[in-house]
Amino acid sequence: MITDLIKLPALALAIILYGVILVLLCRGVFGHASISKRQLAFISLSASGLHLVGALLQMFSHSSADFSLFTSGSLIFAVTGAIVTFSSLKKPVHALELIIVPISMGLIIASLVFQPTKLTELSPGESAHVVLSILAYGLITIATASALVMSYASYQLKHKHINALGSLMPPLETIEKMLFEMILAGELFLTASIITGVLFHEDFFAQHLIHKTFFSLLSWLIFAVLLVGHHVFGWRGTKAMKLTVSGFITLLLAYVGSKFVIEMILV
Repeated sequence: MITDLIKLPALALAIILYGVILVLLCRGVFGHASISKRQLAFISLSASGLHLVGALLQMFSHSSADFSLFTSGSLIFAVTGAIVTFSSLKKPVHALELIIVPISMGLIIASLVFQPTKLTELSPGESAHVVLSILAYGLITIATASALVMSYASYQLKHKHINALGSLMPPLETIEKMLFEMILAGELFLTASIITGVLFHEDFFAQHLIHKTFFSLLSWLIFAVLLVGHHVFGWRGTKAMKLTVSGFITLLLAYVGSKFVIEMILV
């Protein structure tokens, strides 16, 4: 198919460019070589753009959609990488790429190796639910990466450790602002995802998906508590990091758990 002529080269080039990004970042951290932020931004834009195109074609290149575990994960991290790349044009957030890039590479390879045995036909409402879910997962993934970077940067400052990785770190205030911006946006998309799931998925509360519903609602509650705590009580720092990671892990259990049950057990 003609889509394969675009999809496979796009994903292959994305992997190569992601590798180049890792080399540049590692040289900056461990080799003490200066990094051209403009060059890095150009390569990151190219890599995330190719990944996004390839992942979209991988998911929607057939009459039915491929929502398998690795294909969906690849698209989520393609969206994540694109958001981080555009953020890096205004904010020094390249440290997030040290977390996101290797995971993106692994998911692309896994999605190509492990092909789905069956595709899924979805109604427009169900498709909207999936798109909203992917955006929510991507934004919350960025928030979690920001929380981990913030925790590391805080540790470095507290113990007065100075290393080359610090040159990739934005100020703590920038990381924290981005953290709560991503959590708020992710929570809004997660809310819309849950609502569309209830409205358009006939089996949203079916027994084989009940754990997905439970963990999705629990994750929504964790992030809601964090946002209220931040704006009302001024929660930040370690407490914000722990709640962010807890919410992410809970959402990961909802997503990966349901996919594992459906694709690995209920086959």
